[in-house]
Amino acid sequence: MSEKTKQNDQITSLIQENHLSQKKVSEFEEIISELRTLLQGKNEVINDLKALVLEMRETQTLYIPSKDDSIDLSLAKFINAQSDPKKLKSLFLRETKGVYQFGSKKVFVKLEADKILRIYIFYDLRH
Repeated sequence: MSEKTKQNDQITSLIQENHLSQKKVSEFEEIISELRTLLQGKNEVINDLKALVLEMRETQTLYIPSKDDSIDLSLAKFINAQSDPKKLKSLFLRETKGVYQFGSKKVFVKLEADKILRIYIFYDLRH
């Protein structure tokens, strides 16, 4: 086989490999597009569920605690034992374990002897 024929064969082979690579890239781009569409749909469902949870919290008369937070569970018992728990419930907004927004104030809640709730108001002395 002549040198020119070998070069032509190599060029033909490289062109075929390039076409295959372009086809694969195109297939991957299509898959990525489909995955993005699915992800967007899932994000919409998540946002709808978050809105539903917030709406349910607004209409719910009882305080619903975070199940893995002993402080929040005790706070829920305290709030739900009140004569009108809806008023008090609406004031407590849990940020993290033991930290709540209470109206316009940040408060820290601690459990002592796994029973007694102690509430500390956070004052920002920088202002």
